[in-house]
Amino acid sequence: MQVFLSFSGAKREEYAIHFLNYFSKVGLKCWYDHEELFIGDQLYATIISEGINKSNYGIILIDKSFLERHWPMEEAELLIRKLEYNALFPLLLNVTKDEVAKSKIKKILEYKYQFIFKKEDIEHVCDQILNRILHDVVLSECTIKSIEEAIRFFDTSHAFRCIDYRNALHMINSFDTTQYTNKTIAIICLLNTFTEIEYSGVLRYISYKVFEKQVIGFDLYKAAESIFLINLQRKWSISDCNYSTLD
Repeated sequence: MQVFLSFSGAKREEYAIHFLNYFSKVGLKCWYDHEELFIGDQLYATIISEGINKSNYGIILIDKSFLERHWPMEEAELLIRKLEYNALFPLLLNVTKDEVAKSKIKKILEYKYQFIFKKEDIEHVCDQILNRILHDVVLSECTIKSIEEAIRFFDTSHAFRCIDYRNALHMINSFDTTQYTNKTIAIICLLNTFTEIEYSGVLRYISYKVFEKQVIGFDLYKAAESIFLINLQRKWSISDCNYSTLD
C-alpha cells in the first residue's frame, strides 16, 4: 500500500511533512519528492515509475503556488489519469474553487475534496483518509464487510471458541452509535487475541490515543473496525459459500 503526496515546495514544511509523518506513524508508505523539483529526465522517470505508478492513493495539496508551477500541475494530471475517484484526495489550501476551475486540473473539482486552513486540521483529514483506505481493503478483500455481518457469522457457528467473539460483538453493537471510544476499546481487545495483526501500525496508533485518553471519533473507530474485519478474514479464511470453516 502506497500513498503519493503531491505538493508545491512552498508547502513542504507547513503541510506536507505532517502528512508524511502521519502515514509513517501508522505504517503506510508515503511517497513524495524529497528535493525541490528542478527536474531532469532521470528524476522525472523515477517519480512516475516508483511514485505515481506504484501508488494506490494520492493526496494533492493545492495552494496558489501549486497552480502556478509546471511540475506539481503535471503530477496532479498524472494522478487524475491513474487513480479512481475514491482513491484521490485533493485538498485546497486557501484557494477558491474558481481559481482551480481556471486551471488545467479543473477536473479535480469533481472529486470529494476538503478545505484545510491550518495545520491543526491535518490529523483529522488524515484520519478520514485512513478510514477510506482501510474501508476499501474491506470492500475488495473481505467476505464479511460490517460488524453486523460478523455478528450473523458468529451466530451461525456452533464452535465453542467463537462464543466470546460473538458476545463481544453483540456488546459492541449494543453501544450507542456515538460511543466511539468504548466501541474502539472493545475492538482493540478482540484484535489482541489474534496471533498476527495486519495493519498493526494503525492499531498501535489508535491504541495509543485511547491510552492517552484522547477522544476517538467516527473515522478512527471505523478504521479499527476495518482492521478487525480484515484480520477476521485472514484468521479463518472465510469464503462466500462456506461459513462452516469455524467449526
